Amino acid sequence: MTTVAAQGPHGPFESEAQVLALPDVQAVFEAAHASNRHGVLREGSEAILLSACADVGVELGDYDASMARWLADFGPKACAVFAALISRAAHGKPGPHAVTFDLLEGNALHVLTGALTAFRAEQGERAARSGDPSLRAWADEATIMLDLVNAALPEPEAGR
Repeated sequence: MTTVAAQGPHGPFESEAQVLALPDVQAVFEAAHASNRHGVLREGSEAILLSACADVGVELGDYDASMARWLADFGPKACAVFAALISRAAHGKPGPHAVTFDLLEGNALHVLTGALTAFRAEQGERAARSGDPSLRAWADEATIMLDLVNAALPEPEAGR
């Protein structure tokens, strides 16, 4: 599989069609369609993210890797967008571990908060149905991440 990050910085994407046209995304969907094994879509999605991180020298800790697995649940399109964000953020930045992006630029804030909010709701609903405390813990983690994102945003100017 050719990684999104290996192809150079991508985006910003203007449409879902642009993301669907990426070779990585197509390859993940094709592999999942061709297999009857459970988890192929998630594995391919996670590979897109992990490849993007590796390609720009981002070292992942255990928790980082668990978040990549979590993001993989959103599928190859979402992972390809995040991989492109990682690639673009690292492009021209000093040091192999500098991965940042401006939450206020483009749709980054909307994409991130939307994904976290949807995941939080899904895990909360699943926890309520099943009683599984690990699902509740994932919903709580999403809440913590949303709080961190909100804390990173600048305060609105007085009088606005």
